[in-house]
Amino acid sequence: MLCIIVLLSGILLGCSAVQSNTLEESVQTDVDTANLNEKDISGEEAVKPSADELTMEIILQRFKDGTLGEMDYTLYGNGEREEFTDADNAYIHFPQISYEGEEYDIGVSCVTDENDAEYIDGIYVTRLSDKEMCLLYTSDERYQTIDDLEGWLSTKTHISDWLTLDLPEGYSLSDYDASVGNAGGALIEPQAYEVLSEDAFGAFLPEWTMSGAVGIIPDAQEAFIFEDGQIAGKYMSSNHSLEEMIETLDGLAMPAALYHVSHDLYTAADLGNLEEQGIDTSQIETTSEYWYVFFASEGADNAYYLALD
Repeated sequence: MLCIIVLLSGILLGCSAVQSNTLEESVQTDVDTANLNEKDISGEEAVKPSADELTMEIILQRFKDGTLGEMDYTLYGNGEREEFTDADNAYIHFPQISYEGEEYDIGVSCVTDENDAEYIDGIYVTRLSDKEMCLLYTSDERYQTIDDLEGWLSTKTHISDWLTLDLPEGYSLSDYDASVGNAGGALIEPQAYEVLSEDAFGAFLPEWTMSGAVGIIPDAQEAFIFEDGQIAGKYMSSNHSLEEMIETLDGLAMPAALYHVSHDLYTAADLGNLEEQGIDTSQIETTSEYWYVFFASEGADNAYYLALD
């Protein structure tokens, strides 16, 4: 039996309200050096410095100053620029930026306007250990950046912030991973379903092949239908999946509903490729089957789910 306790605690998504008061003088020196050698956003050329590396300390200072969008990121030697031939944009990638025991990727999206002038469209940071990503800068006012970068850097999401699981012997819960499910979660190991091709649809969705998964669903009021405080249905659904609501569940810390869900592990094209390789697709599992328990309260911001093979 699997015991689930939903904790009604705050959910750590994005960043917290922690702000650093000081940075070392060496950080300011690096920033000042970069400032003197940059070209302005209008495209006027300036003398390039030596291949100085972009650091998280520079990003932190620029974030604090509100000048991230004014930097010339091509001046830093640890950046990798990728051009897209079919679009008027480029991406500058800074891999494995070390900061306080963690590794981060920093991505700078650049766009060329109708006058062939390039400007920075967005700046992102991704923590490699849990794949959590946040938006630091955007030129599009429709999107919202985080308020506190240093707070985000010092805060990590843990599954125990949402719920606790007592798993049967032989099963284990992975650490939080932002790429799992709708908006982050964790996998129940070991793997339950085999996908025969690394290019097949199901190979890119480990939560559809493991023994189970847990995850969070933001904007719960837009995802679920409620009647008399209970879950009556869902607006949300997954492509390549079939689902059936079985019943509502009583006696839990939140209103809950049990669903039976089938996920396609292969597309028609995937199956065709396997058959061309001489594999009899009638003899393999082409779908995975799960019980899903969805936890959602009327009026709450976030919902949760537990999936079991």
